[in-house]
Amino acid sequence: MNFIKNKTLLLAFSLISILIVGVVLKIRLEKQEALSDFHRYSDSLLREDFLSAYQMTTTEFKNATSYQAFSDGQRQLIEEFGRLRATHLDGYSVQTEESVKNWSAILTVTLVFDKGNCRFVFEMHKQDGTWKMFGLRRLPPMA
Repeated sequence: MNFIKNKTLLLAFSLISILIVGVVLKIRLEKQEALSDFHRYSDSLLREDFLSAYQMTTTEFKNATSYQAFSDGQRQLIEEFGRLRATHLDGYSVQTEESVKNWSAILTVTLVFDKGNCRFVFEMHKQDGTWKMFGLRRLPPMA
């Protein structure tokens, strides 16, 4: 009887361990994909290919922001700070909500322009198997 109980506990522990390892590996994969897709988005901004960058946004973003408004916002940054030269990832987190189908990522990024830097928080969501820009917010300058 004790042997069966120990074997059952060992089996349960093994299954839980496999599930935990699977979740950890999935989170790691999602982080890599989110960062890769963000770099594709930021590369479009660096090339001033605003249409490509806009196409890498979520449906919700497009419903709230026209391409004209998006590109005008990018041009305003260029007018104020000069040409975008680089993006530096300051930090990020990737999480899932309720089910593994609802992934989101929060990235804090410094945009390096000719005449200064701006920090932004970007929120990305996984949509149709790809990480896309859901929203962004400019942060106040650091003291």
